[in-house]
Amino acid sequence: MRKTLICAGLVLALFLAWPMIFGGSGSAVSAAPRAVPKVEPVKRPKPKKLDCYPLYERAYSACTSGDIGGCRMMAGHSWDVCEAEGAWPT
Repeated sequence: MRKTLICAGLVLALFLAWPMIFGGSGSAVSAAPRAVPKVEPVKRPKPKKLDCYPLYERAYSACTSGDIGGCRMMAGHSWDVCEAEGAWPT
């Protein structure tokens, strides 16, 4: 196991040191000019604002049996997602 780790360390060191030792400032990759296209950001339409609290109240009141705490926590999470994204998660 020790020899394997030493070998892996040497391979990693050689891999990282190779460009410094055998590289050079005149490599073909660094000398090639790069064309960078201009990218415009995508403009998405904003969704209409949804009133999330009535949906939260409906989901909260639906928690009656079983894991009430988990159900109420999911209702709160859904309310938070609705406020952030503008749509009630399914």
